Order: sequence, then C-alpha cells, then structure tokens
Amino acid sequence: MLIYNANIITFDPQNSFIEHGAILVRNGLIEEIGTGSLLAKKYGEEEKYDARQRFILPGMIIPHFHIYSALARGIPVNGEPSENFLQILQKFWWRLDKKLTPEDIRFSAYVALIDSIKSGTTTLFDHHAGPGSVAGSLDILAAVFAEMGLRGCLSYEVSDRDGEKIARAGIAENIRFAEKCARQPSPSIAALFGLHASFTLSDETLRACREAADGLNLGFHFHLAEGKTDRRETKRKYGCRSPVQRLKKLGILRDHSIAAHAIDVDEKERRILKECGVTVVHNPQSNMNNGVGFADVTKMIDAGLMVGLGTDGMTTNLFREIQAAALLPKHEKRDPRAGGEWLKKIVTGNHARIASDIFQISLGRLQPGVCADLIFVKYDPPTPLYGDNFWQHLLFGFANSTVESTMAGGKFLMKDGEILVCDEEKILAGAREKAKKLWARL
Repeated sequence: MLIYNANIITFDPQNSFIEHGAILVRNGLIEEIGTGSLLAKKYGEEEKYDARQRFILPGMIIPHFHIYSALARGIPVNGEPSENFLQILQKFWWRLDKKLTPEDIRFSAYVALIDSIKSGTTTLFDHHAGPGSVAGSLDILAAVFAEMGLRGCLSYEVSDRDGEKIARAGIAENIRFAEKCARQPSPSIAALFGLHASFTLSDETLRACREAADGLNLGFHFHLAEGKTDRRETKRKYGCRSPVQRLKKLGILRDHSIAAHAIDVDEKERRILKECGVTVVHNPQSNMNNGVGFADVTKMIDAGLMVGLGTDGMTTNLFREIQAAALLPKHEKRDPRAGGEWLKKIVTGNHARIASDIFQISLGRLQPGVCADLIFVKYDPPTPLYGDNFWQHLLFGFANSTVESTMAGGKFLMKDGEILVCDEEKILAGAREKAKKLWARL
C-alpha cells in the first residue's frame, strides 16, 4: 500500500519532517518513505490510501501501564480519603485486584486497547495484578492483544502481600508465559518477569524470582521507589534502607529490565541503576495524582540512564502525558528552563530503543525496515510546522487533536475514525456490566 498526501513526522533525527510525503508499506514493514511525487511515479501500480494531509507519526509506545485498572474508572469510593500512598494501595488497588475474575481481566484489556487505538498507542508494556485469577491471566491479555492487533509486553506482578501461595502462583505464571513466548515467538507479544516492589517482596521470594528469570534469560518489570514508602517499608521489614541496593544484592537489577517511577533515589542509587543496565520509566500524572513526589528526570539523564515515559494506567494518551512531563519540572523547580531536550529524546528516541530491544524488531520510527505502526492525526496547525519546530507542535497542539486512523504491522486497526478490529459498542456494553458486578463485590 502506498500512503500518500501526508505530512510525516518520522522521529528520525536525520529526516524529521516530510511535507507532502508518502510511505510504501509492504509485508507489515515500511519499505520506502519520501516525497509523494517521487514515490507516486515509482509505485503507481500499488494500492493507494489518501492520507488527506493528515500528520503521520509512529505509533506511540507506553513502557509502563496497568490494564487491570480499566474497570475502576468512576468507581464510588466510600469512607475517608486515603492520606498517603500506602493507604491508596491498601484501601483501593489491593482490594480491587483481588476481586478480578478472568472475564474482568478480558474486558479490562478490551477497554484499554480500544482506548489505545483511539489515542494512537500501538505498544504497551503491561504490569498485571490479579491475585484471585493468577493462572492463565497473561494468556487472557495476550489473546486480546492478538485480536486487537496491538503489541504487548506482559508480566505478572509477583508480591508477598497476599501470602506465599499467591506469590508462588505469580512466579509460575511469569515462567509459564515466558516459556510460551519462547516456544511461539511473535512480533506482537513479549514477556518480562513482573515484580511489585521491594517493600512487598521477601528475600526468599526475590531469590526464587531471580533463579527463574536467570533460567529464562529474562529481565524484570517492577516498581521502584514510588515515593518514600518503598524505602521506609523496606527498612522496616527487611533491615535495608535502600530498595536499589537490596534489589542489586539479590540479583534483580539487570539488563532488559524496567523500573517504574524511581522518585526517591539518590545520586549513588542512580549510578547503580545505570551500571546494572536498568531502564527507568517516569510516570508524571500518576505521581501527581498519588502525591508521591517529583522524579528528577534531568538527574537520571545526567547519570546516563535510559529513561522512558509511562502512564501507570492513568491514560493511554501519551500526548497528554508528554504535556504533563514537560510542565511538571518547571512547576516543581520554579524555573521555566527546567525540562528541556530530554523529553524529546525520550519520546522520539528512547522509546524506539526500549521497545525494539524487548520485541527484537525495529519499532518507534518511520524509516525503511521498521514495522509499519502508524497513526494519522487530524491537526491543522495555526502556525508553520517544519522539521525544526515539530516538537513544540507535538507538545502544545497534538494533545488537543484527533487520531483518525491507527495502523500496526501494516494493518489498519482504526480507519477514518471507525474501529475495525472489534464491535466497540458491544464490548463497552459488556464492560459496563462487568464493572457493575466488580464494584458490587467491593
């Protein structure tokens, strides 16, 4: 298919913007990209799609997400509001995840992935929890990803908070799913080994997780220093004041691993994370919502860390998360210069590297040989847009615009505003019924 009459934002630093451009997609990959007039002459016999001057960007990548939270939207919260992060977990999330049934998990995935398609996200790194339905839960998620045509890196969040039996079931689920991914490799489904956080995992459980991951050559996906709770509870329970040092000692910090949040870390701990090859994922909207503190990404970048931008399940719209990430350091530091180029580097460069490393395919840029994960955004810029200023438009214009079409692996998942891969109305009606029953069980 030759997609033409497009304005293309490539995320390729050598050729960042192509006006009146075209993309040749073949066998799920971008085969050629360039000016429309040249490609039209060269590939005149190909099937054609008129992009109608829409802006085409790479599909967005979210390297930390929680699908299981999808049915919590609008849930009535009784009693006094939580006073701190630990209470938020104990009074809300750890009550909700225990009540999830396999069907709740399935409909949560449908809801999250419909939202993803509509907001232009084509790859999610999901961190799943569901102590009442552990076995087979990652297969449920993977089946919905396959049906909806999106890419998912999946893991189960092992924790001791629900007892040894559930912790062992979580370890087994990670092992089973990772072994299945190894037997049946897919460009759309990948695995990491999920852990909750230092403060809910005993030394014995962490050693069991390390041994299992060693045998699978697998990285971890875990929460780290999400505010001061992790440090305080790690010291109280396990006698170690630093979650970073504890996880390093127990062999958890390693290449191909994702540490979400990393708010309460010092200079020495950032160096340890860098030396161990861990990727840190910043989640600004969730951090603000939970009141857990400010993650100083500038210091992470200066330490040489690979940093991504996640949403922690708050939204599938990465454009809105980008805005929050841009504004938060300016507010926190009372300095309009704070932030800067690091955010552009994360979104247009780091995400491609993070996803390509885990999925073992080329993702996240519009270049020949890269997977054809494309989004078509209806945006009529009121001021000039060109290669040197596209990032400012992305920051302050695209979040208020409409993703009209979404493609993954060369296949349209949504075309001209219509979801093609599922019966959206039927699924959302089913999700509302599941949510009612879930809320009643709480």
